[in-house]
Amino acid sequence: MKKSIFKTIILISALALAAAPVFSQTKKKTQSKKTQPAETESTQSYWDGAPAVLKETPFKFEGGTGTLKDPYLIKTAEQLNSVRFGLSKHYKLIADIDLSNWGNWIPLGGTPAYGGAWIKKYPQAADAGCGEFTGSFDGNGHVISGMTIIDHNDDIFMGEAEATRAYALFGAIFPENNSFIRNLGVVNYTIDISHTKMKYNCDLRVAAISNYAAGVIVENCYTSGGKIKVHTGRAGKQTSRAYVMAGGMFTEIEDSKIINCYNASPIIITTSDTDYMNYNYTTTTRQLGDLRSARAGGIVMQMMYTHITGCMNAGEVTVPYANFGYGNSLAGGIVGKVVRLGQQFIEDLSPEMASTITSCYNIGKITGTYATGILGFTNTDCYISDCYNVGKLVLDEDNPQKDYIPTYKDDIIVQGCPILEYGKKYVHDNGIKVVHGSRWIDSPKLGRKILKAIPEDKLGIKPSEPEEATQIAGFTDVMSSDDFARSAPWAVEKGIAKPSSKTTFSPNEPCTRGQVVTYIYRWQGSPKVSGKNPFKDVKPSDSFYNAALWAYQKGFLEGKTFNGNAPCTRGDALEILWKCSGSMSMIAIDNFTDVPRSSKYQQPVSWAYYCAIAKPTTKTTFEPESVCTKGQIVTFIYQVEHTGVKDWMDTTQKNSNPKSSKKNAKSDSSQTDNALTDEDLDALLENARKQAEMLLNGNQF
Repeated sequence: MKKSIFKTIILISALALAAAPVFSQTKKKTQSKKTQPAETESTQSYWDGAPAVLKETPFKFEGGTGTLKDPYLIKTAEQLNSVRFGLSKHYKLIADIDLSNWGNWIPLGGTPAYGGAWIKKYPQAADAGCGEFTGSFDGNGHVISGMTIIDHNDDIFMGEAEATRAYALFGAIFPENNSFIRNLGVVNYTIDISHTKMKYNCDLRVAAISNYAAGVIVENCYTSGGKIKVHTGRAGKQTSRAYVMAGGMFTEIEDSKIINCYNASPIIITTSDTDYMNYNYTTTTRQLGDLRSARAGGIVMQMMYTHITGCMNAGEVTVPYANFGYGNSLAGGIVGKVVRLGQQFIEDLSPEMASTITSCYNIGKITGTYATGILGFTNTDCYISDCYNVGKLVLDEDNPQKDYIPTYKDDIIVQGCPILEYGKKYVHDNGIKVVHGSRWIDSPKLGRKILKAIPEDKLGIKPSEPEEATQIAGFTDVMSSDDFARSAPWAVEKGIAKPSSKTTFSPNEPCTRGQVVTYIYRWQGSPKVSGKNPFKDVKPSDSFYNAALWAYQKGFLEGKTFNGNAPCTRGDALEILWKCSGSMSMIAIDNFTDVPRSSKYQQPVSWAYYCAIAKPTTKTTFEPESVCTKGQIVTFIYQVEHTGVKDWMDTTQKNSNPKSSKKNAKSDSSQTDNALTDEDLDALLENARKQAEMLLNGNQF
């Protein structure tokens, strides 16, 4: 019994890993030093071969004294560049700034190596204008256009064992009290980073406005008409690490407010690597390969104790690869991830003390292993309210480890986030009619509510165009948008199910018991059978004869009648699959009104739900008594094949008595509960159950 429970823990815990936080060490604020222009040739020569050359410009402006009340006035690109030589001052644009002829831009506060504002290990860094920006910047309704940051090299410049590279308008912003970034547009920019033979461990951090910010008020800013592209690859068999973090406006931000801002530029992250960190389910150890991580958010990639209000994303966000745990491929329409200082956990903080996302929406196309309209993931306090998504959500299908790494999408937030279990961490359902308040106005043109401060219909901002569903494998009744889009052609290819004709699969056709058992029998390789026929109503001429005998001999069927031509229910189909997979004992599930603990389907449904084999029909019903369709049964089988359950099926069946499944399948939930006598084991399983439950809650097959 302990052995069966242990296998159950491995499976559910594997699903629960999707909700496990990937810790991030937030950079501490450091005191900014006032820097002066570079004056020696040695400084310039030190950076020979860097992606950009530091341009020395005089610290002169159109007017002002650099105070908060009397900021320096900026009219030219040269004057904008001079901000790096007075990082504690205050600035205001009095004209649009064109950087299209400037060449590669060095982030204000960053080095020619793009080493980031807080990286000052080189003596020349201070002379190169390296440091945090601690002043304020008022765009005054103007734009900075044509910013170009292109870094295409085999590996990072001045690589070292652990490196950070930052790409943005600013390196890092740490304003003093009452400071701000406001009324600024960053448009028609290009940030294009490509390192295809990386051998150094590196964090690549990309955003349009700033790589990092803390204690800042960002208001009435936008990024539009630009693009962020990042591509990584390894050098031979190097086991280097590359973490990509990209935000439409900011990479990381903490203790700040972002108000009435929007992004309308795409973020595209790709990789040429094909090996990933795999999770070995049978030994619960990780096999190290190249470490790759990619996270992105339309407004912010990662935030802590920050409030985002009245913001919108229209830019495409694509994060197409994942490894090093399930949460390392995050694509969020507004925010990629919410974290807290130190170890992450729910503190029951008030909205004022926690992070909040209020009155925001996404219309951009979001692609990833986790793809969400508002927030990719959080494992700490975050309040989300009055938000909606109409952007297309696409799950990454190119991941070579997709058989082991679950994919999730949701309009608001990934269902595995622990905050969903806490009443005060409210998250409203997606829907145009849900949002309300003075920030919203109706748009007859778009047929939905939009933000008053961002008149989408008047600004000409266009949402991602939903892709039209296409036919799959030549079947007119299998479309790319269907739940069985992958399972139907797979079942035909494997010889599990036959199409109804050359152009139809008939996925909605009700299945008989004989058909369901036959599909499972074929999936298992159609093994030879012999022996006495136990069924009175099964003849050798029946198409399901061998399948029925095989299932009986394996202990998946019982009794003297089979009723092979009778309709097969969803519950019966799952029960057979459950037994075929080893009759794993599961914590009883109480989510569904039509699957009480006394139901004979309690264990099979709990297994199917926790292990992502089948989804509920609604949040409170599973419909185990409804007839199973052809599309559903091939999808159930496909999920068993592709979720890791099959990895141990042979071992499970070898080490168990087929006839003992009747004893293991008792619907009395006390059997499972009482088997967990060790408190630590019980707590582990219960926690994993909750995590898996949240991951799967609300989805449907």
